[in-house]
Amino acid sequence: MSELDRSDLRTHREALAARLRRLGACPTERFRGRGIVICAGGSRMFTNAYVLAWVLRRQLRTTLPLEIWHLGPTELSPSMAALLKQLDVDTIDASARIKHQRGSIRDGWQLKAYALVESRFQEILLLDADQVPTRDPKTAFEWAEYAESGAVFWPDIVDLSCDNPIWAFCDVCADQRVSFETGQLLVDKAQHWQALHAALYLNEHADVFYRLVYGDKDTFLAAWLFTHAGHVVVPHRPLIDERCLFQRDFSGEVIFQHRVGAKWTYSGQQQDVPGFVHFDACLEALGELRSKWSGRVFHPPARSLRARQTEVTLAQQGAFIMRLPGESDKSIRLLPHGEVGEGRSLDIQHWFVRQTGRAMEIVLHDGFRETHHFQPTDRGRWSGSAAFMPCGEAHLLPREACSETAERSDFGMSLAADIVRAELSVSPFDGKMAQRLETIFTVIARAEPQLIADVRNLSRRIGENTPMGSYLRALAARLVATNEEAKPFQRSESSMLHDPSHYVWP
Repeated sequence: MSELDRSDLRTHREALAARLRRLGACPTERFRGRGIVICAGGSRMFTNAYVLAWVLRRQLRTTLPLEIWHLGPTELSPSMAALLKQLDVDTIDASARIKHQRGSIRDGWQLKAYALVESRFQEILLLDADQVPTRDPKTAFEWAEYAESGAVFWPDIVDLSCDNPIWAFCDVCADQRVSFETGQLLVDKAQHWQALHAALYLNEHADVFYRLVYGDKDTFLAAWLFTHAGHVVVPHRPLIDERCLFQRDFSGEVIFQHRVGAKWTYSGQQQDVPGFVHFDACLEALGELRSKWSGRVFHPPARSLRARQTEVTLAQQGAFIMRLPGESDKSIRLLPHGEVGEGRSLDIQHWFVRQTGRAMEIVLHDGFRETHHFQPTDRGRWSGSAAFMPCGEAHLLPREACSETAERSDFGMSLAADIVRAELSVSPFDGKMAQRLETIFTVIARAEPQLIADVRNLSRRIGENTPMGSYLRALAARLVATNEEAKPFQRSESSMLHDPSHYVWP
């Protein structure tokens, strides 16, 4: 280390000592109770934090309150926060608070010390997002070792060497010491207020101190040494797999599984580490997460209050049927906060409502660009187009309405109804089916004119404002004109038969 570096450390030592002299006692009126604090932001770490929270709540049934801290809207969207709220987890945005800090906190490593100081809890179990406890960690607060010291740390698999300059900064004898592994730590702020603020200072100046130690973890060791604060280190080194550290309690039993090299991923194969507990529960949590979240931090654009109210109504309405010409009907469920559940695909990841003037528009989004636009028509139906497809006509129909139409299979006891039922049994109604029906009915109607009346009646029974009903009404007029060659065929009806854009689509 150069003389300049040593001078910097002396300057920081003096600055930290001055801060601690001004600090005063812990304001215990600000903090209450016990809880778990997790720092996680962004899609990757949110996935891990969700699994951890899910296991804590659903598998281990812990009643400890949970906080997840993050660094602003780029790391956590409203839909992600809502998913955590369903697990009774509070989300804390630290970005606005830290703007006034003298140092710089830019990532999750640095955020851990800040969250410990600012959390509403007095007694805190800090867990990394890629943790999975083997049992309810609430019992750790009852350990005698914690009651005596107010701070419990866990050992890492490596030590800090005796020639590390951090010892001189802390004004302690140079020695080889056990490094801390802070995937978990337990602390009472009332007892260790100064030590926590020392750790915060070291992390605020990570550009200096992270060159001496590995990330945030040994800033806690340095802070406790600097302030001569009491603490206990669990006497058992972690059991080691190259993908996971199995941290133990004071009796030697595994309590924390820190998946340092086997983090959960939103998609793809998950790594099943030998001896890992609750693996199936973690997979269940991931499956539930995928059903409700796209895997992206998505923020819809600014919308009017009326548009947001429409979004709430649509999310409560349930699933829709998405209908594209020439394709099978597809079920789409619009979830709250812009997420798509059932029916999510590469081009349909998110949604929102946009207000233009007095008109509302449903916008589907693939995470990068708008892909579909729909305007309201009648009875809860929306019609529009796909933005990047030729012949991009598209429709959203409430699934209940579609089910009623589909379940109304009694089209009547007629040849026309039998033909339509046969066609619908193999494919949905689209332009290709319309052409087939026109050919079939034109041939039969020449031999059996009663078919024309059957087609007209079937149109009314299905509903003349539905796609098939409006088509059959037009077809009946076409068949009349064909059979009565003297009667001129009306241009408006012809255009409906040969240009699907003129069908009355809901």
